Amino acid sequence: MLLFKKSFRFKLVFIIISVFVVILFINSYLITRSMYDQLIKSSKENILANISSAANEIDNSNIAAVNIAKTIAISQSHALFGKRVETINFLRNLLEDYPGYYDSYVIYEPNADGQDDKYRKTEWHDSSGRFNAVWNSVNGRFEYVHGVGMETSLYYDGVKKDYEANRKENFMITEPYIYEGIMMVEQTYPIIVDGKFCGVGGVDRKLKDLTDFLVNLNPYNSADFLLVSRTKKIIVCTNDNSLLTKNITDIEQKDILANLEKNEYSEKISRFYDPKEKKDFYFAVAPIKTGNWTLFMRVAVDELMAPIYRTLYTVLILSVIFFIILAAVLIWIVNSITKPIVIASDIAQRVAAGDLTVKVDIKSKNEAGKLLGAIQFMTDSLNSLITQVQKTVLHLALSCNEMYSSIRELQKVVKEETSFSEEVLISSRQISTTSVALAFTMNHVSGLSEKAKESAQVSSVYLKQMENAVSDMSEATGTISRFFDSLNSKASSITSIIETIQKISDMTNILSLNASIEAEKAGEYGRGFAVVAREIRKLADQTSVETLNIQNIVEDMQSTVRSGVMEMDKFTNIVKHSINEIIKVNVQIEQIVEHVKVLTPKFNEVNEGMQMQQTGAHHITESMTKLTNGIKLIQTGLEEFVTVTDELKVNSTVLQTEVDNFKLKE
Repeated sequence: MLLFKKSFRFKLVFIIISVFVVILFINSYLITRSMYDQLIKSSKENILANISSAANEIDNSNIAAVNIAKTIAISQSHALFGKRVETINFLRNLLEDYPGYYDSYVIYEPNADGQDDKYRKTEWHDSSGRFNAVWNSVNGRFEYVHGVGMETSLYYDGVKKDYEANRKENFMITEPYIYEGIMMVEQTYPIIVDGKFCGVGGVDRKLKDLTDFLVNLNPYNSADFLLVSRTKKIIVCTNDNSLLTKNITDIEQKDILANLEKNEYSEKISRFYDPKEKKDFYFAVAPIKTGNWTLFMRVAVDELMAPIYRTLYTVLILSVIFFIILAAVLIWIVNSITKPIVIASDIAQRVAAGDLTVKVDIKSKNEAGKLLGAIQFMTDSLNSLITQVQKTVLHLALSCNEMYSSIRELQKVVKEETSFSEEVLISSRQISTTSVALAFTMNHVSGLSEKAKESAQVSSVYLKQMENAVSDMSEATGTISRFFDSLNSKASSITSIIETIQKISDMTNILSLNASIEAEKAGEYGRGFAVVAREIRKLADQTSVETLNIQNIVEDMQSTVRSGVMEMDKFTNIVKHSINEIIKVNVQIEQIVEHVKVLTPKFNEVNEGMQMQQTGAHHITESMTKLTNGIKLIQTGLEEFVTVTDELKVNSTVLQTEVDNFKLKE
């Protein structure tokens, strides 16, 4: 069993059936789900269609009743107002034409037509004379009565107040009520004459017709209807007459009905659990515009779901039958496909084990037969190939042994050549290194010689410039000495001028003193002159002080000039001595330059020779390096070749062993 589970046939059957099962399951689920949703939708639409049709029928009956009441009122406004006898006959004829109505009536406002006094206590009237005509129809018998409760009831007072408030002619459908065991509702319309409310005309309709209509409608066995007025009073209840005239807030299903009405009486259907019946129902609601009534309908979910479940069970059974047939067909197809594959697999396993003597029995010419034929051809070809391989392996083993011996001898020779080339390479590298160092040294010496020559020439030029500069300096010192002499003589002249200024200052001081004395003598008249004399004396004193300062400065300058003349004389002597020394150094440098000029070509010749020797040594080194590398590559290749040869010997032995395992045809 375990081997069967691991077989290709089982896996193929399992995969194909699994895929088809999944596809079938998904398809069945989608179809079933779609059918379920569609059937539910269709059932809901059918419920809504039934309740909508019933609501329209009730609305039409309300409109018809309102139209009769309107006809009565309009006939009064346009023709019969004030014609009481004709109106009474008209009401009876109307009631005879519409036996479904309980009564018809026209009621005026007190003395609306101005004839109450005329008809007081006459036929058809009471003691007030007010027109209040009502015809009843009970079991085909007509009875004339008077209306009551006009001042408080909706059918009269409600219509009157509505007109007076809005000044519009609107009909009135009153709340349902039970009168003499008959459930009925009133439809009235205002009588307006010259814009004045004069009374109402209307009919009372028996609701038994509505009850019979809803009971006989019976679109479902479990269907029930509930008709509710605008004040939420129950008008019709097809399954419980005890609820009539009760408010829906007083029944157990009040929450369900309230939820349905939340959408402003638009058509709606929902599923709820009915606590009274203790099972689920679909509840639907439809508005009745005329009268502002509401119609509710409920249908048991069990009744709706029964045909749906039957349809789904049928689809499920058909799907299972289809799956069984499909699985049988798939198993037969898979067996017909996998049988040749199993045979081919057995042959391939025998060939893989080394048995090339197998014989394939081909019974068909389809793809499976072609596959078995190809396997037979492959087996025959493989048998021939293995035979050739056995022969080739023997020759290969002998060749590998001979090749291995030759390569070992060649490897020894190459190893000796490698050692010799490495020694030569080391020597050539040492020569090349020495040549490079010597060439570098000679090149450096030659460069130094050139630099020495250039430096000497530059020094000679600098010495010439220095000699000229020193000569110019000597001339400049002479000029400076002469300038100092001239400055000294001018300082002497300044000294004589200062002495003269000092004498003038002394005389001015004496004159100012005499002037002061004379001013004192003059008394009051010489006071201004005395002031001038004092200022002149102050000026003479300041002049004397400043003159003394100038004299000191000039004396210091003369002393400085004399020191400068002495220093310049010393500097002139030093400059003259330096000029002589520079001339001597310049002569020596010129001699050095001449010697360097002779030595430089010799250095260049030696340098060129070393460059040539360096180049030759470099070429030798490169050649030996290449030779050594080539020998090493040969040695490496030989080592790899030896390794490959060893592996080839081992592989040929293994190959020969493996080939010997095959069973070959004779």
